[in-house]
Amino acid sequence: MDLLSMITFHPTDINFTIMLDNGHLKFIPTIKTYATNIFIIILLTILAAWLPSRKAVKKPVAEALGHYE
Repeated sequence: MDLLSMITFHPTDINFTIMLDNGHLKFIPTIKTYATNIFIIILLTILAAWLPSRKAVKKPVAEALGHYE
């Protein structure tokens, strides 16, 4: 991030200038972005564990372990 911050840009597009501070990219994370990222990670982890386990609960034990016979 520090290397990218050292590059100077001379944009002509107004939309790109919003991300710049004196011609340099600025990377300033806030507490809100940290909290949002942590929430998304927790939500995806719960879904990744819950969906397959819900499917496994519906199977009988003998069928679930059938590939070990």
